[in-house]
Amino acid sequence: MRRWFVAVALVLFGAFATGCEGVLPDNFALPSQFAGGEPRTLDAATAAAQEFVDRRAAGDYAGVWLMYSRQVRDRISQSDYAKLSQTCGSSLEKVPVTATGVRLDGETRALVRVKPMGFSVQLPVVYENGEWFMAPSDDFAADLGKPVDQIIAERRADGRCGDEDLSARLAPPSTSMMPPPPPAEPIPSTGESPSGQCSVDVPGCEGYDECHPVVTGKRDCFPEDESCSKPGNNFPWCRPLASGDQGTPVVLDCSGQPQVKPERIVLTCADNTIAISKIAWVSWSPDGGATGRGTEFRVECVPNCAQGTAHYSPVTITLTGVAPPDFRYTSATIIDEETGTAESWPMR
Repeated sequence: MRRWFVAVALVLFGAFATGCEGVLPDNFALPSQFAGGEPRTLDAATAAAQEFVDRRAAGDYAGVWLMYSRQVRDRISQSDYAKLSQTCGSSLEKVPVTATGVRLDGETRALVRVKPMGFSVQLPVVYENGEWFMAPSDDFAADLGKPVDQIIAERRADGRCGDEDLSARLAPPSTSMMPPPPPAEPIPSTGESPSGQCSVDVPGCEGYDECHPVVTGKRDCFPEDESCSKPGNNFPWCRPLASGDQGTPVVLDCSGQPQVKPERIVLTCADNTIAISKIAWVSWSPDGGATGRGTEFRVECVPNCAQGTAHYSPVTITLTGVAPPDFRYTSATIIDEETGTAESWPMR
């Protein structure tokens, strides 16, 4: 392609330099990929993405900012972006990767893939003012325009600020399949002690989901200091059962609040070691369940969870088991789109 460009340039130079009658026709035009600036090709877009991930791996955050599109550079300063990246950057971004071109979407957009730790991540690239730039992810775009300290505080609160914030709360995940989902209705106390059910009444919790877990799986009865009747206690299990509005299905977040079509679902609320984010929902109904596609975040606790490595992979999530009166989805199936592996999880 470069030889073709040189040949065209020589023809143009010869025509103008000699002053002869070799005049180009009025309708002559170079192909759009050679109309000025960087070529509008997948190779050029991939090269820009490679430079982006190389700068990020090197910790050159000021240089990374320069690789972003105007959407980013117009709404967060270079110094604020460097502060955000230094504070909330992930070790996964430090892993050297090779960018691979996927496809061009017209002449101004491209999709490039990188595979940190073997997991596929898609990077959108856009063509602006004769150059290829990186477009922000949906999560990052939602933060643009906020003060950087607010972004950092919100990410810390959500467990999305770097590895240190996450690893402080990590615990080894179970290696076995999770148990079946608990019933959507509270289990009435019988005074007996069958496995996984409450064996005593919790004072002050009548009408509340006192037997439901805070984390995936059932838990034993609450000690006295966790009773809902104790002044100041506001545990999730002491809050009224959330329900859908007029039959609209919901899922509960880790604080027990109902959500409809959430962008992010945490499967392990105690430690945030497994979560599905950037979910694009295809369906959401009480009859057919809910289906969406997103990115799974999972921490591999090797050699231990505090020093574990985060992995990302594209997945399909399906929610089922909704029933009145509260219309909560009670079961989730996660399918890894690259390996085909399926896992079942009970929902809160």
